[in-house]
Amino acid sequence: MTCKTNEAVALNIPETKKLVEQNGVVTLRADTKTGPTQEIHKLMIELGNTGGGIPFYAIYPGDGGNVITFDSFITPTQVQDLLRKAGPSVTRMSTAGVPNRP
Repeated sequence: MTCKTNEAVALNIPETKKLVEQNGVVTLRADTKTGPTQEIHKLMIELGNTGGGIPFYAIYPGDGGNVITFDSFITPTQVQDLLRKAGPSVTRMSTAGVPNRP
């Protein structure tokens, strides 16, 4: 229930979606109920979630800084502030000299 609540009140709302789009954020979802759980749990442990609690979120800053992790109930302000802190995704240049999103 917490995952669906977080999606409804903080993640899948216009303000957060706009910030994700403006910053070129690539979003991924790992679902332990339908996905390869061994890989998911290994990554969660590497990110500091040794108890395997869900929901668990990670933001990888575009500048390569430390991964930002958080869990449990989240607010729109919390998510949006952390996305701003992480900054925009780094733009890469294609071989033709045209910017590509990572």
